[in-house]
Amino acid sequence: MRSLQSVANQEAAEIIKDLVNRRARASLTCKSARGWRMYKCSFSSGAREFNQLNLFLPLRASGESVLIPHAGTTVGVTFRLGHRKCMFAGDVLSVNDDGTGALLELAWPNRIEHLQRRAYDRSMPPRGTVIPVRFWQEDSAAPPGDGKQVGLGQLEDISAGGMQVNASDAFDIRVGGAYVCVFATSPGAHSLIIESVLRHHEETDRGRTRLGFQFVGLETTPEGRQTLDQLARLVSRFQRGAPRSNSTRRATTLAPNHKPGY
Repeated sequence: MRSLQSVANQEAAEIIKDLVNRRARASLTCKSARGWRMYKCSFSSGAREFNQLNLFLPLRASGESVLIPHAGTTVGVTFRLGHRKCMFAGDVLSVNDDGTGALLELAWPNRIEHLQRRAYDRSMPPRGTVIPVRFWQEDSAAPPGDGKQVGLGQLEDISAGGMQVNASDAFDIRVGGAYVCVFATSPGAHSLIIESVLRHHEETDRGRTRLGFQFVGLETTPEGRQTLDQLARLVSRFQRGAPRSNSTRRATTLAPNHKPGY
């Protein structure tokens, strides 16, 4: 059974109508020439019959301009709904920047999907389970094994939003940098290849480094959402394998004083 569930069309329309009426907040993700970018936005207006949904993207509090998505970009939108984290992908049809913020016109989403928020509880592998992780900087042009430095580590905990890795080979680590992480969810399984952003790192004993990666962009493509479903099932498997008090923690792999957004 899939962990990532689809919302029926009529219910999806009612959900969006309610979000617009409340000017509900959401997170928006898109990939630009400079890499993945994440924004806070709010639902502004929309009508299913006109195939239109508008999101408002404010300027930063300082008044500093931001690099906003442009027409033709596919974006991922996520928002909270009770105990669910909902998401959809949409194409940007037009952008109207009036100086106070940008109004993004999206095509009405074809599908809304959701995960139970417990999938975002950090969960440790059962005792005795070792999951190797490889990672490298995404902006390196060389493929793995062709001059690219590949880091090696072991999974410490994971959620649908990110993971912590205890690394023995942490080269040239850069917080905020884009990385590709590769690991298999079980012996013999195909490896998951996930684009990530390094959110924090800390030195541990014996020269090792603990790295906190946040997964990015999974909601923007069908392949990414399939990966998200696999991650949620892995987290569920870990949670069933040990008492909750010892196996899960509410958070992402962000720094301890960072309040994660959904």
